[in-house]
Amino acid sequence: MEGNLKMRYGSSLRYPGLTAQRRRLIDFTATEWMFFAFAIFLLVGGTPFLVKDSSALDTASGEGDPIRQVFYISIMLLSFIPVVKIGVFNALRGVPLALLALCLWCLVTVPFAVDPSASFRRWVLAIVLIVTIVNLLTSVGIERTLVVVRAAITTLIIVSLITVPIVPGAVHGEFEGDHALIGAWKGAFVHKNHASAVTALGLIMYVHEFVRSRKKWAAAMLVLGFIFLLGTKGKSALGLALPSILAGLAYSYCYKRQGGRALFLISGACIVGASLVAFALLQDTIFRIFNDPTSFTGRVRIWSVVFDYAIAHPLFGAGYASFWQVGDISPIFKVGSAEDWLLATSHSHNGYMEILATTGVIGLSLAVLAVVVVPLMRMVSAGSRHANLTGLLFSLWLFGIFYNSMETQILARDKQVWFNLLIVLCSVKVLHEDAVRAGRSRLNVRRGPLVNAEKAGVSDFGHRALN
Repeated sequence: MEGNLKMRYGSSLRYPGLTAQRRRLIDFTATEWMFFAFAIFLLVGGTPFLVKDSSALDTASGEGDPIRQVFYISIMLLSFIPVVKIGVFNALRGVPLALLALCLWCLVTVPFAVDPSASFRRWVLAIVLIVTIVNLLTSVGIERTLVVVRAAITTLIIVSLITVPIVPGAVHGEFEGDHALIGAWKGAFVHKNHASAVTALGLIMYVHEFVRSRKKWAAAMLVLGFIFLLGTKGKSALGLALPSILAGLAYSYCYKRQGGRALFLISGACIVGASLVAFALLQDTIFRIFNDPTSFTGRVRIWSVVFDYAIAHPLFGAGYASFWQVGDISPIFKVGSAEDWLLATSHSHNGYMEILATTGVIGLSLAVLAVVVVPLMRMVSAGSRHANLTGLLFSLWLFGIFYNSMETQILARDKQVWFNLLIVLCSVKVLHEDAVRAGRSRLNVRRGPLVNAEKAGVSDFGHRALN
């Protein structure tokens, strides 16, 4: 039975970093090189080493970047080539249904948006990114997808560390409108927040790889990544990465052992319970912090303004991606006009608040279902079949969930952490379907060899994404 599964699922039964052929890191196929270029472009976030006055952010335009749009559309069209053999429809089955429902609801809000034209363009870009990621994930598999993304992050960290002392644009300078940014490293990235988030994702991958394989390169990159993350002054990213790493390692450890799932769930319940008790004991302090508009570097004031708008527009909000940067008609110019610094802000600094303000209560409910509830239920209900892989995905997922409490990433087109979350959501769907098929196979073995693979419900997408 195990031999047949290895023949059917190939290297997916291994952990990221190993393949059936044991290829070197740089031994990429043409599709993987395309994915690598796509990942580099997206993770950088714009023009590398860009020297820009943060006080002059483009908050008054709903127009997109034509170069970025052409690049993403071109990559999407090219991504269809490797999936032709299995059929485009089979490939797109990799989109989780809850995520599809969220995307459709966002489209429903477009006609009611403050700027329907800008909203629709941004929705199309979001769909282009989702389709591209699903196609490439289907083509190269979960394992190689994570290897390619890790290679892209590694490349950017090394380039950034080399350029920090020699390239002026690799460090936020005195020209910054936000004086807190001055001196922060950003390397090849557009902003130190991009750099810190991507580096934190890299640290998660390096820790899991080192714990699994004890590879020296993983330890070296862990040190280099940590140094660069400290240089970015990304306290939020570092603080959120640590519990995410510990939770993912605990998942892998528990789920590989008899009764480990119960131990993991009980431990998680205890942590949640302890957090609730701590909240009850410290609620006066917590409320005092959240009543201070300057808390969390001004985020509390931003959240207050966005939440007030969402309460006044509970059904469709401002329309998908239409609260910020849609010209003079942007809602922020009305609700935040008394404070100039708010007008220079480009997002809500909270993914959940942003979805609420732009797609209403229904949009937020679908987002929580698609990004939090469904993947969590699938991961905690998994068995030991892919414990190491799912542990890594759990760490990446948890970081994305935490990070969205401080930055806007959910369905935020080509944002770095959303890119990571998309890969996780689609991968978890594939692993869940693989576990279901495995259960059916065991049932068929008990009943006798009466059902072949096709009758057992094996989908082309599942095979391709796991191979």
